[in-house]
Amino acid sequence: MSIAPALPQQTLWASHEEAGAKAYGAGKYTEAERLFSEALSAAKNIDNNESQLARTYNDLGTVYKELGKYTQAEEVLTKAISLIEKSEGSESPLMGFALNNLATVYGTQAKYTEAEDLYKRVLEIGEQKAKKLKNTSLLAIPLNNLANGYINLGDYAEAQKMLNRAIAIYDNSKIPKDQAYVATRINFGLLNQCIGNYKASEEQYQTALCDCEQILGKNHPRYSIALVGLANCYVKEGRYKEAETYLEQAKKIVERNLGADHAEMAALLGYTARLYEAEGRYQDAEPLAKNALELVQKRLGPEHTTVANCLLTLGEIMQSQGHYDNALEKFNQAKAIYEKALGGENPKIALALKDIGSVYLDQNKYSEAESTLKQALTNAHKRLAPGHSDIADIQRILGSAYAGGGKLTEAEELYKQAIQTTENSLGREHPQYADSIRDLARLYQKQGKSNDAERLLNQTLSIDEKEFGKNSAKVASDLDLLANLSESQNNSPKAQEYSIRAQKIKTSLPGSGNLASLLDSEHDNANKLKEATRPVADKWALVVGISSFADPTINLKYAAKDATDFRSFLVAKENFAPDHVKLLTDSNATSQNIKDQLGDKWLGHLANPDDLVIVYLSTHGSDQVDVSDTKVNFLVAHDTDKNKLVSTGLPMKFLTNIIKEQVRSNRVVLIMDVCHSGAAAPGEKGLFRPAASVTSSAAKGVDAQKLPLGEGQTVLCSSLSDQVSWESKNYPNSVFTKQLMQALQVNGDTTTMTEAYNALKDGVEAEVLRDRGQLQTPILNTKLWTGGDAALAVKPVKPVRSTKGN
Repeated sequence: MSIAPALPQQTLWASHEEAGAKAYGAGKYTEAERLFSEALSAAKNIDNNESQLARTYNDLGTVYKELGKYTQAEEVLTKAISLIEKSEGSESPLMGFALNNLATVYGTQAKYTEAEDLYKRVLEIGEQKAKKLKNTSLLAIPLNNLANGYINLGDYAEAQKMLNRAIAIYDNSKIPKDQAYVATRINFGLLNQCIGNYKASEEQYQTALCDCEQILGKNHPRYSIALVGLANCYVKEGRYKEAETYLEQAKKIVERNLGADHAEMAALLGYTARLYEAEGRYQDAEPLAKNALELVQKRLGPEHTTVANCLLTLGEIMQSQGHYDNALEKFNQAKAIYEKALGGENPKIALALKDIGSVYLDQNKYSEAESTLKQALTNAHKRLAPGHSDIADIQRILGSAYAGGGKLTEAEELYKQAIQTTENSLGREHPQYADSIRDLARLYQKQGKSNDAERLLNQTLSIDEKEFGKNSAKVASDLDLLANLSESQNNSPKAQEYSIRAQKIKTSLPGSGNLASLLDSEHDNANKLKEATRPVADKWALVVGISSFADPTINLKYAAKDATDFRSFLVAKENFAPDHVKLLTDSNATSQNIKDQLGDKWLGHLANPDDLVIVYLSTHGSDQVDVSDTKVNFLVAHDTDKNKLVSTGLPMKFLTNIIKEQVRSNRVVLIMDVCHSGAAAPGEKGLFRPAASVTSSAAKGVDAQKLPLGEGQTVLCSSLSDQVSWESKNYPNSVFTKQLMQALQVNGDTTTMTEAYNALKDGVEAEVLRDRGQLQTPILNTKLWTGGDAALAVKPVKPVRSTKGN
């Protein structure tokens, strides 16, 4: 056979191979695919072409892998391995590259066991070659990829060993930094993120970004991976704006290099959805999470672990809005995928179990929460480092499940474990450690272990004084807790000493203007309570919470969940029949529907004079607005226009009047988790006044003492008129509603409104002082309440069945 015709094909093949490698190195994967495909066509026309075909199949498989074409990648890489074995032998360097590529494809498809076996084989080949050539640089890529495989399997100790070896190769030799070096830095960032060391993770990702920019450029796909890793660290740290900026930058790189339907884009959508969920932007988060789930299912199949990641994100968004059945469905689906793909001991399963347990806890299903969280903790202990933040989270949640179920001894043990875990990772001087021991102090107080509680509270006081200063709001919070504890021990002199110190700090804080009038009001309320004159025949509740408004610029994070949780609490703990509690959230809580359900369409039709009625509202409130020479506060319904409060809002006076006129019960408790000032800062539950409607300095927020009440009405409001009502930084509820549910059970079913209010006021003030540095003081107005001090959990003596409740 003449060799002349073959020479052009050999030259053409080499030319396409060189150009393809250059395009691949620049991250131009679509162009590289075209060039390697042309190289493959040329190679097929070369005699004795096993070597050329093997190299091109390997290169093409590498590009298919980056483009997310995993079926094609697996097919051509398998061909490459077979040809390399035939033409060059199993010890060939090219064999190592091909096996490594196929292992990566397996890993991307969540075939982690198969990937691990191949990575180990690649490392063996590399070690033999490195020993022979006295060149350890050959090990960098297989060490790095094996480390990534161990991270996916949750074997963090082995991953650390591999990465340490990989980075040492660059540190101890003169080889130039390359893609493998950047990947190693990225994997270090991922590993530290997985073990809960976010500061170290952030540092590694920042280093990776700098190196990637110098070695590969800012438009390379690996640069986007480092951006995503750093963004996830910022989400954990609450630095949401920076995180969003990095995710948007990464999205542009991925779309330019890989296309809008690549699996990496699905992951990016999922990360962005998680960011929005953390910010409470549920209307933005939910469609993104659904799009990510649909895309990743299409690209990777329904049983891939990335699908499970998307399901967890979507479930957490559902849970934060109080959609518990949907959340549980998503969490259980994710758990099943993890179990099938990763085995029963992977840390990701612990996270799914933690989410499932937290939903049960939100629903007051303490037995189910306990069982699930025990499994989560057992799983986490097997694979996570002793000081991992996920372990501390599970311990705290399990402790809460024990406490809610009345297992105080078990709760005490879990709280102690959480303290030890936090100490191991963050130290005894860290504020999070102070928060953990404060939880245990509250439990000790509930158990009557006053000396232990006092010892712990003094410890938190010492930590906060050192960290934040002796005149900080956090210190005022600690002093209030110590004052309450001393009062419960009948140690009035010590209680007074703590109170005076706390009061001195609080008078300098925002929201302190009306504290003096509050004390007078509480004195009047206490003097007006009389003995009960008649039993409660039946009990009804209308519960309203709005997180998603028609105007998304005023959305809240947890108001709908607050209402859902409070409704569940009334049924589980306060002896309300499920069909006697009507729940209105989000789009169902329009101005007209709230009026209708208060009136003849439900509550006004069903409640009788001897019944007990609760009306609970969690939404925005407004400052006072001038309406016909009268100053009026408004509640914001789902369809309220913030610029047209007078015509679209619910006037507070109207609310109390409609209850007086249409609800026949003589015993109505109105609970309002609202305030006057909102959109100024994240977490505030209120609304700014329209500028045209504001009187200069006279505008005030909701004043529970001045609302017009009917006979037998009492009002519990979440804050004084010059204060803000806050959503929590630490759990997915408002501070007021979470503390209210705890306070209403401070003495079990016999807890009266006054007893609950005293505990509620202390709890809300302490938490908001600690977390926000401001005052939030709930107020109870019982001036027109007749009869004894109400106990909301009282059992009705003549219950009837309603077919119109939830």
